[in-house]
Amino acid sequence: MLEKLKLQKTEIGILFVNDSRSRELNHTYRGKDSPTDVLSFPLFNSLNEIKKATKENIYDEDLPVGDVVVNLHQAKRQAKQYQVELDEEVLRLIVHGILHLCGYDHEASKRQAQQMFRKEKELLDAIKKMG
Repeated sequence: MLEKLKLQKTEIGILFVNDSRSRELNHTYRGKDSPTDVLSFPLFNSLNEIKKATKENIYDEDLPVGDVVVNLHQAKRQAKQYQVELDEEVLRLIVHGILHLCGYDHEASKRQAQQMFRKEKELLDAIKKMG
């Protein structure tokens, strides 16, 4: 997936949590007192910023771009609701979170939501083709 985004030399932290921790993080960082399915904590504002920083990275290590927090309790409920396997829903949430790290924001406007969900589908389809 990172290759498809041209972010091979980057590092993303992925944390799996329960409803309680998700609610705590959502309240602390978004002011919403409820659990959510996925949270993203980006270190950059856009995909272009990440690509520029990656090119300028003088270290031999991958460039950290942020963290994605997936609520497994919510993922399980959504998998049942969407009638998909849990691993498929978790993968969708990871992709969704990574797109947020890259500056995509479905809450900003209808146009941006369409772009983000189109990109999400493109990445998920590419991953499925890989096996």
